[in-house]
Amino acid sequence: MELFAKPRILPAATTVFVVLGLGWVGLCWRLAAAGEAPSATGPVPVAAEDWYRLQALWVLPVLTLCWGVLGGVGHALARRWGGQGSVKDSFGALGLGWAGSLGLLLVVPDLLIYELFGMDGLRLSAVVILPLAAVGAWINCLILLGTMHQLPPRRAALAALGALLAATLVGAPFLR
Repeated sequence: MELFAKPRILPAATTVFVVLGLGWVGLCWRLAAAGEAPSATGPVPVAAEDWYRLQALWVLPVLTLCWGVLGGVGHALARRWGGQGSVKDSFGALGLGWAGSLGLLLVVPDLLIYELFGMDGLRLSAVVILPLAAVGAWINCLILLGTMHQLPPRRAALAALGALLAATLVGAPFLR
């Protein structure tokens, strides 16, 4: 549990965040090299066949922006609801909970499923993997944010949920 001590949580979150980002870049390059394309590109005006190659270039900046939104909104909500933690505590707790969950519950399974079952398997698995990663991120974020800010569970859950929803609104158009 020493990893989650206040002075160490932000460096730990940064390390996990970088590993997540590099893993996601690797997944994008793997999909691009195989000539894969998403079924939809959303509001971003990019040809589907170019999506994963370009996503590999913007995934780290988009994840960084999402972490900024996540930490800022989470900190504001936690403090508004009586939290005692610092900005560093908020960014560390939410970054670690979010990046760890996305890495272990989204990026790693996506890569394994793609390698074993191809793009069709990846598309089918999304109905399980995406909700699992979202719930995992929420649980990890509420536990860590609640611990860092000494918040009651209900307030920690709402602060984490608000922060995750804000970050999702920012990142969803750019991440597939």
